[in-house]
Amino acid sequence: MKLQRTWTAWTDRISKTGLSKSAVALLLALGCLALTSAPVQAQSGRAPLRYERVTKTTQLRNVASRDGAVVSELAPGTLVAVYEDRSGYQSVEVPGGMGVWIYGKYVRETEVAGVLEITAQNINMRPLPSSDVSSFPLKEKLHRGDRVRMITRAAPERPLDSDWVKVWSPAGTRAWMRTGTTEAVPSSEGQKLWASAVTAASSARPKPATRVPSSVSSQPTNASAAPKTTAQPARPATGATANQAKQAMTRAEAMMADIRAGSSREFAAARAAYEDVVRLAPNSVDAGIAASRLDELTAREDVVRLEADMLAFEERRREEVARAQAELAAAQKSKDPLWGRLQARGWLERTELENDQTAYVIRWAGKITTEVVCTSGRYDLSVFEGFEVGITGVTTRAAIEASLGQSARPVRIDASRIEVISGRYKR
Repeated sequence: MKLQRTWTAWTDRISKTGLSKSAVALLLALGCLALTSAPVQAQSGRAPLRYERVTKTTQLRNVASRDGAVVSELAPGTLVAVYEDRSGYQSVEVPGGMGVWIYGKYVRETEVAGVLEITAQNINMRPLPSSDVSSFPLKEKLHRGDRVRMITRAAPERPLDSDWVKVWSPAGTRAWMRTGTTEAVPSSEGQKLWASAVTAASSARPKPATRVPSSVSSQPTNASAAPKTTAQPARPATGATANQAKQAMTRAEAMMADIRAGSSREFAAARAAYEDVVRLAPNSVDAGIAASRLDELTAREDVVRLEADMLAFEERRREEVARAQAELAAAQKSKDPLWGRLQARGWLERTELENDQTAYVIRWAGKITTEVVCTSGRYDLSVFEGFEVGITGVTTRAAIEASLGQSARPVRIDASRIEVISGRYKR
């Protein structure tokens, strides 16, 4: 709860400074480094609104939209904790978590087989093994020190740090499901049923085995015969090694300066240089500085990735808006009497002008919209009198508005083609 309040306070304060979205995102990401890592469940900060049970097979998505990516599929009978209702969707948590994808660069193996530890701050959990907009991350994040249980890997033949890993999400992780696919659970029974469902989900998973360190497995059967050794303190770096560490630090700091200035995004090279410092001189002052710089690089990489996600997401939304606007325009255009290839459309009538001359006009919705002539003699307009017609031709006079001593005149079209749309109306 404290973490959420701090985050909200930072967001409100920074948003009032007038900084760009990129600057705000960077400040917030860097600020996270100063906060204590907390479980996902603690970040939620509140109890669920209610508990419900799934009545028919439904899907959990990463966003409250039918276009969102599917995170998991729930079978009938599954209990869910509902935290939010929004536009036909519910934000829910499921007992035991969901299968989500994280990048292997931010995890390490632990002494327990099948259990991974998060090594960086604010790590995204995604519905697909991808970082593009189709795999927009869930709202909750993972933090350094969190431990998660692995399900599978996308490409086991690759090194762990360059592969996507599917894990069970920790408690408190939520996704979106359509409303109308659940039934209410009595409030007096909800918490008890939830606790039982969480226990059952945990028991149903295979228990991880403790990894036996190679140093232990290589011990002889008669442990008393093994010579005892005492831990030796790490030796300081030699002169040559210390010099190499200094050079690596100089290179890394130069690259970090360019990254901070926005003129470079060579995150991998800078990270490798800082890791060299830690490897070559682990007990030096520079090693401590390098460790903090590695955390900063992780935060800056997250900012760049989030900005790319936001841009891609906004572009996709713009495309959806443009498509919806086009569909709306087409629907409105279909109701227009001039929709399609016709220049004028309506009922053809004969009328008398002020100079006692006969004219043929198009009337639509009770108003005269067009005067029609046929100077080529191809059509006898009197034949079409009383029919709904469509006219194509050459505009020989624009519409004239009424003025002092001059009555209004409709646009005049010299017809080159007349199409009968419907039969003669009854007068």
